Amino acid sequence: MQSSNFYHPPPPTAQSYHLLGQQQDDRFKYPAPAPPVIQQSPSSSMNPPDMSQQQQPPPLGPQDLEDDNDLADDDSDDTSKKPGKRSGRRKIKIEYINDKTRRHITFSKRKSGIMKKAYELSTLTGTQVLLLVVSETGLVYTFTTPKLQPLVTKPEGKNLIQTCLNAPDAIEDQQENGNE
Repeated sequence: MQSSNFYHPPPPTAQSYHLLGQQQDDRFKYPAPAPPVIQQSPSSSMNPPDMSQQQQPPPLGPQDLEDDNDLADDDSDDTSKKPGKRSGRRKIKIEYINDKTRRHITFSKRKSGIMKKAYELSTLTGTQVLLLVVSETGLVYTFTTPKLQPLVTKPEGKNLIQTCLNAPDAIEDQQENGNE
C-alpha cells in the first residue's frame, strides 16, 4: 500500500463531529425523542397493543387557536385587549399617509410588491404587461414585457408618458374650473 502526502482523516464516528474545523456545540444538541408510551391492561398482555390508547399530545385550548374575527377587529378601539400583543401583518385603513417617512416606506414596499406581481403575472400566464409607477417626486418606475418595452424606451413613448403625467390630475378638476 502506497502512502501519499495528503492527510486523510479517519472516518467520522458517532462521538466525533467535525464541520469546518469546529467541534460540536452543545447549543445544537437536541434530546432524542421519547418512545411512545403504550398503556395496556394486565389481562391483554397477550394481545397486540391497542394504538388508540397511545399517549396523545394535549388538545389545543382556545388560546392556541387563531380567531378569524381578530383580523376584522384590528381597527376597533377595544380597551380590553393588550396593545403590544400582536406583531407582524396588520390591516391598515386605505387612506393618505400624512407622515412623510411612513409614506415613503409604504411606497417602497408596495411598489416592489406590485412589480413582483406584474412579473409573476407575465411569467405564469404569458401575458403582456406594462406597469408605470410614478413617485410623488416624479420618478418613473416601470415594468414591461419585451413586446411593450418600446413604449418606455423610445422617444415617442417617453413623450406620451410625459404628456399624460403633465395633464391635469382629474376630470372633476376640469369640470369644476369650467363651471365656475
